[in-house]
Amino acid sequence: MENLVSPTVKGTRKKSFSSKRLFSRDLNYLRDVSLFWVFIISSIVAVSASFSPPNRHLAIRCAVLALLAILLAKERLLMFLGGLGFCAVQGAIWLAIRPWSWPMFTVTTMTGIPLLLANRYWRKPKLAYELPDEFGAVDMLLTFASISATIFLFYLIRPHE
Repeated sequence: MENLVSPTVKGTRKKSFSSKRLFSRDLNYLRDVSLFWVFIISSIVAVSASFSPPNRHLAIRCAVLALLAILLAKERLLMFLGGLGFCAVQGAIWLAIRPWSWPMFTVTTMTGIPLLLANRYWRKPKLAYELPDEFGAVDMLLTFASISATIFLFYLIRPHE
């Protein structure tokens, strides 16, 4: 179903009703917000658990979960760049408050450079949905629910002994 629009003053058009909107947010946006934390947390756990031989099964399961989250997202590139930004900011904070670490500097640089390049060359992205002007209560509740659901998913996929 297409968006119903109503004419307004000076020839501009305003969206009055859409079947793809909930709480003034596009459903694709809400899905991507809920999948963002699943992707981020699963990716971090998959990378960190892959270096420990007893936890390799958990690493594989988390990598599959992160892959499913990115495949289910509507805007995959935006989610991937958001993940890179999250890792770059966390790495910069780590370098600022802890003693110097070359491995952390390498990780921060490797995640920060693609983010800066994307910021330079991808100024006006053409997205499948409109990003909201502000992060509201619905977005915060959905983010909290996504983090909680991710923790529950980790409980379900943990290796049983």
